[in-house]
Amino acid sequence: MVLKKIIEDKEFGEIKLAKYKKSKNLRIKINQNSEVTLTMPYFVSFDTALEFLQEKRSWLKNEIGKIKLEKEQLKFTRPNAVIEIPETKDLEQITHAIEIDYKTKFHDLELIPCDLNKASFRISTNKIKIYYPKELSSKHEHVKDVIDEALRTTLRKEAKVYLPRRLREFSLKHDLLYKSLSLRDTKTRWGSCTVDNKISLCIHLMKLPDELIDYVLLHELAHIKQKNHSKAFWDLLTELLGEDSKKLDAKLKNYSTEIILL
Repeated sequence: MVLKKIIEDKEFGEIKLAKYKKSKNLRIKINQNSEVTLTMPYFVSFDTALEFLQEKRSWLKNEIGKIKLEKEQLKFTRPNAVIEIPETKDLEQITHAIEIDYKTKFHDLELIPCDLNKASFRISTNKIKIYYPKELSSKHEHVKDVIDEALRTTLRKEAKVYLPRRLREFSLKHDLLYKSLSLRDTKTRWGSCTVDNKISLCIHLMKLPDELIDYVLLHELAHIKQKNHSKAFWDLLTELLGEDSKKLDAKLKNYSTEIILL
């Protein structure tokens, strides 16, 4: 059994106090949304816990500052990977979908708080719709898990429709024939081409600008003729692209296959 209490702090917002039978010490936890929870043993009073919290205010402020700084650095270094989930308030007053500043190639993302027991998603022609219980924060881990699943499902659907057709167009145009194509949710690589010309592409390509999608496709097709990254490879790729391949390669380094929900 857990005894809980929520206090409202002027500086840190809501702070949750929770008593656990197995707790042996007072402990402050801060999640990635800067939400603060103070856990304590059953024998410790809430008043004692608040005194402990007061003693730790400077430390708490410093730790929350570190979390916020890390978030800003993530946004700067991996802009296409970071999705800022807006904190929803006064949900009874919300009568429309909450749009999020994030797009795949063909879909926009939006949040819809409603009367449900758990979060779910639906993918329409041009929208990724996330439905979640009104009583939950939009930043709740359950909601974020559903958003992550919805995005990966959408990227895979888009990739299946778009990438094989686009790769085939380039293959026929440049007479670079590949043996097979697979689509994967890879963690670091945008694509690969084996020695026997089997091409693999990452579904997260659907988050990239068109010129970089084409760059990756032609990059892998170029490996059909040039199996390494020699000067001959880059010269061939520049010829296929009709522009400097190294410049596009540098642009690609600004993007990530990650999905980071903040």
